[in-house]
Amino acid sequence: MKQIFINLPVKDVEASMEFYKQLGFAVNPLFTFDDQKCMVWGDQIYVMLQTLEMFKSGNVKNIPDPKENVLATYTLPVESLDKVNEIITNGLNAGERNRHL
Repeated sequence: MKQIFINLPVKDVEASMEFYKQLGFAVNPLFTFDDQKCMVWGDQIYVMLQTLEMFKSGNVKNIPDPKENVLATYTLPVESLDKVNEIITNGLNAGERNRHL
């Protein structure tokens, strides 16, 4: 079975993990450490939330500011438009709670 691991640099892995949990992701403890949290969307899609230091250790280029630059876009499959709306609402609510980060 093929899998995809998407590595994302984040300022606060704990807060980011909570945000992704609100979107419906689950934590995979096998790949979760202090400097990285593995969030699972399905059997084949993993988002690796990495501290800036960990992410930089494997990259020589500067990390663009996500408030100023588009880094990438991802499409994750869901079963219905209602589920899309639920995820968006949860994301907006979770983002508002973490606005100070």
